[in-house]
Formats: sequence, C-alpha cells, structure tokens
Amino acid sequence: MPDGLTGRDALSELLRKLRREAGLSGKEAAQAAGLTQSKVSRMERGRTVPSEDDVRLLAAIYRASARDLDRLAGMARDVKAENRRVVFNRDLGGLQTQFARIEEQSALVRLYSPTVVPGLLQSPAYIRALFASGDDTPEDNEAGVAGRLAQQRILDDELNPRRFVILTTEGALGWAAGPPELMIEQTERILAATYRRNARVGIVPFGRRAHVFTQHGWALFDQRAVVVGTLTATAVLTEEADVRAYVGLTDEIEKLAVYGDDARAVLNAVIDRYRTLG
Repeated sequence: MPDGLTGRDALSELLRKLRREAGLSGKEAAQAAGLTQSKVSRMERGRTVPSEDDVRLLAAIYRASARDLDRLAGMARDVKAENRRVVFNRDLGGLQTQFARIEEQSALVRLYSPTVVPGLLQSPAYIRALFASGDDTPEDNEAGVAGRLAQQRILDDELNPRRFVILTTEGALGWAAGPPELMIEQTERILAATYRRNARVGIVPFGRRAHVFTQHGWALFDQRAVVVGTLTATAVLTEEADVRAYVGLTDEIEKLAVYGDDARAVLNAVIDRYRTLG
C-alpha cells in the first residue's frame, strides 16, 4: 500500500482540514497548542494517532464545531487506545459496533482470514453457526449476529471513496460451518462480492507456494491500527512496530491471492465440490 494512503483516513484529514479552515500554519497551530510542529505534522500525515486530549486541544484552537469535536474525540478513542495494546473482552455486540466505527474512519481496510470466511462476506446462516460454536449465551450470539450484519452494510455504498481488500483461503471454505447448502450459499455470497467496485476480493488457492505462514486473521486499518482476534479476546494494536509487521504480512498475502476471474474459478470449484456432497 503506498505511503500516501496513511494520511487519507478521516482523522488525519479532518485535523488538517480544520487547521486550514482556521487559517493557521502547522507551526502556528503547534505553538498555540504547546506541541511540537513535528507532532502536529505527524498527526496530519497519519504517522501518529493523537490522544483524545490532543484532538480536544487542537479542536479548541481551530474553533471546531461541537459536531467535529465529538467526531474527532470518537476517532481518537477508537484507534488510538492511548498508544498501547488494548484487549477487549468478547462482548460480541459491542465489538461489532466498535469495529464498524473504526472501519468508517479508514480510507483503506484490508482484511485477512485464513480459516473462516471474513466477517464482511459472511452469510447470516454462517454467522449464526460461528457464534453458536462458542460458549456465549443465545442473547449474546444474536447481538453478535445483528452487529455483524449491520457492519456489512459498509460495503453497500460503492460510491464512497473508502476501499476494501478482503483476503481468505480456499482452505477456509473447506471448514464447513453447516450442511452443503449452507456452504454453497456462503460461497456464492463471496462470488458476488468479487464484482464489487469498492472491494478487491482475493482467494489463496490450494497448492500456492508460500513463504509466509500465519496462525490467525486480522483487520488492518490504513497503516495505523490492527484488530487481531484470539479465542478469548480481541486486541487493537496501534504501536508503529506492530502495525508495520502486519502491513508487511498483508502485502505478502495479497501477492499469494488470486482475483477476478481466477478467484471466481476457485469459488466455482468449491461450489461444485459441495454439490457432490449434497
């Protein structure tokens, strides 16, 4: 992903826009806020995620509206996490809402899921099967299903400049979450997504020679935050070294995947295999 994309997320863009509308240079804004000019520049280029205190201070200097102030503060809370690794408990409904907010604030979202279908492409029946496999209550499961389905609507606005890269493996579709008809429906859903203008859907096919090996999936938001799920919790990583490692891994997996007609050929082969099992 080109470095220029890191300054395009909504948080950085809005900070830069408000400063310019206030008629201030980066140096003047930094002096008024008691910050270094380099820190203000890094925040506007997406190299540093500001704290909520930083954005409130800058918003006051820029005379931002209450709406813009609330938006900035929310963005900072969601993706900054005070520049630490933050682990959330598995509150399924709350997590889906949190992820949706982070996605809405990012210009480029890259998702990789090696053993299950990526969340944005999951069918309702597939989602229910996944959540039912855990130890959560039926109420929590339904909250998670509703949250994930609501989150998927972010793909529907194909005129929005936000873009998605969604990566999975042919092997992930071999883990049947239900009877063949469920998996056929699920695979057809992915097949339809390969025609979307705002999403690049990639499949790593069987037999692809690889030199990187992963044990879990993740969601990468621009070049500033990574969401990693584990069995018992979900972590949001914002430290530069962590994010840089996942950027590199995602770049390599993108090279392994096939797209367009080649991806559709893999998906149709999966559908044919499930039809023989029906």
